[in-house]
Amino acid sequence: MKYRKMFVVLATIGAAAVSAPLAAADRVDRTGFYVGGGIGQSSVEFDDFGDDDTAWKLFAGYRITATPMLDLAVEGGYRDFGNPEETVGGQKTKYEANGVDLYGVAIAPIGAVDLFGKVGGIWYDQERTIGGVKDDDDDETDLAYGIGAGTEFQNVGVRVEWERFDLNGTDDVDMYSLNAYWRF
Repeated sequence: MKYRKMFVVLATIGAAAVSAPLAAADRVDRTGFYVGGGIGQSSVEFDDFGDDDTAWKLFAGYRITATPMLDLAVEGGYRDFGNPEETVGGQKTKYEANGVDLYGVAIAPIGAVDLFGKVGGIWYDQERTIGGVKDDDDDETDLAYGIGAGTEFQNVGVRVEWERFDLNGTDDVDMYSLNAYWRF
């Protein structure tokens, strides 16, 4: 799992570095407001716990052209990480989290493909239950970041992305998602 994440990060960075000079030659204007949603998988790890579940999100943003080879966007949304659960040490352990996020996004448009990276924060509520007893219940703000790639057909776009959330009391909370959006 860790090697797959590292491969995705390195492949995205490598593709951007090799292809960036080509972006200016085939520039398509994709500026403006957009709204969308996505579905995917969350992966949560803490202590001896490690499980996945279906996750989803809704988002909205605004994209501007910053330079001939780079666009910038501000994006915010709501997400639900699902309810991963497993038995740890003979006790049923359950994790629940959801939150509101806000990102700054840097986008490298390479022909019809957008490669992007984003960094921001998430305001979240999380709850861990071990053996039917609440172990941890937090409402906090923490770091969030991610990378992805997408394309657009007229005003409808699709993208895939990986995001990491540094939530209090966890080792890793990741979300892999397939998203669709509408640009106005």
